[in-house]
Amino acid sequence: DYFRTYTESDGLLSKYAFGCTVDKDNNLYVANEIGLLIHNDTGFSGITGFSVEEVLDVELDSEGRVWIMTRDGIYYYDPEFNVTSGWRYSEINVHIRFEELDEIIQVQGFEFDPFRRCFWIGGETGLLKLAVQIDTLSELDSILIYPNPVLGNNIVRIKNIPVDSRVDIYAISGRLIADNLLPDAVFGEVVWQIPEDIGSGMYFALVKSDYGKRVCKFAIVK
Repeated sequence: DYFRTYTESDGLLSKYAFGCTVDKDNNLYVANEIGLLIHNDTGFSGITGFSVEEVLDVELDSEGRVWIMTRDGIYYYDPEFNVTSGWRYSEINVHIRFEELDEIIQVQGFEFDPFRRCFWIGGETGLLKLAVQIDTLSELDSILIYPNPVLGNNIVRIKNIPVDSRVDIYAISGRLIADNLLPDAVFGEVVWQIPEDIGSGMYFALVKSDYGKRVCKFAIVK
């Protein structure tokens, strides 16, 4: 086995690290006290500024976003679009308290639960369930494809679709590229991982549902 100690001189944001998680591409995400630490093939990088409080834990959701539990709120980082957002507990009427980090006994936990469509947060004041709520649509006139155009990203997301939707992707020539894509069970979006051999051009998404069919177009620029 190989063991190595990393310090702030190697790129860590802080000498204190807490929870961590690894995504499907073997990128490591660490709750590194003052921010989110990321380690990949190029080394360490960090994201700070989304919270003024300590970062306590991290979790991956079913669409590959990194969720971050801090002392004052819950935030997320989307590695595909390099964006960070979130909510303070006070903004969503969540009341939870954590002990100071120098306390020997800590009660804290953070877990994404795809089966119950929620996040679990544990603290000194108990266990909380934060349910993921999405709009259940029965119409096909509010479909959103993003990003559009796709500029250097590997995925396309299709949202505001009925829960029974199935999506096919076509090239402008009419060639079927992907078929029977289903919405994520938690967030209700279809996520299409763009194959490496797909070039720049105009593409069409055929959304099929018991409520009807709708064709939407989007562009990929490489």
